[in-house]
Amino acid sequence: MSFQYRESIRRWMFEEALPWWAEHGVDHRNGGYVEQMTLNGRDASVAFKRTRLTCRQIYVFSHAHILGWTGGGDELAQHGYTFLTRNAWLGEKDGFARTLTRGGDVLDATPDLYDLAFALFALSWFYKATGAEGARDWMHRTADFVETHMRHPGGAGFLHERPANGPRLQNPHMHLTEAALAAFEATGETRFRDLATEIIGLFQTHFFDRST
Repeated sequence: MSFQYRESIRRWMFEEALPWWAEHGVDHRNGGYVEQMTLNGRDASVAFKRTRLTCRQIYVFSHAHILGWTGGGDELAQHGYTFLTRNAWLGEKDGFARTLTRGGDVLDATPDLYDLAFALFALSWFYKATGAEGARDWMHRTADFVETHMRHPGGAGFLHERPANGPRLQNPHMHLTEAALAAFEATGETRFRDLATEIIGLFQTHFFDRST
């Protein structure tokens, strides 16, 4: 990518997109972030907040802070981190809820591997951005839940939700690989590298159809 386009994209991100989301996409009243916008850029006032949305926005503001955005990305990420860990976590036996109400009460308590993967991903980037030891503890807490409560009874890979419903899915495993790599990059801890390696092996032996 040429310097011209790179700078144009960076300028758009730092001067337009991120300031807009910082102003309109943060729910200062209820905690966390705005779940949906109308086409004219207003809060759509839907009755739920997805855990994966909270995690994605934590990542966005954490990464923006690392890239040098001076709009308070670390504080905006902290805002989501606080909402996530205070409201969405249901304990060591139940993990993160799938959805909450606007105010942060549990709406759907289902532990979903897709959401758990994004939680680990967000916590890894938040730790990388802030160095907060509490975030590192939450990374391990999330990984412990996945490995203890979401692992398939046969030992290979993980359930996509609990209780399991329908066939297991490739996509949450892909995101869990991405999250494990982010956690390894942030901490250097081999448990996260080993988790990524395991899922890559699962892809090679099960998810990839060599005939097509």
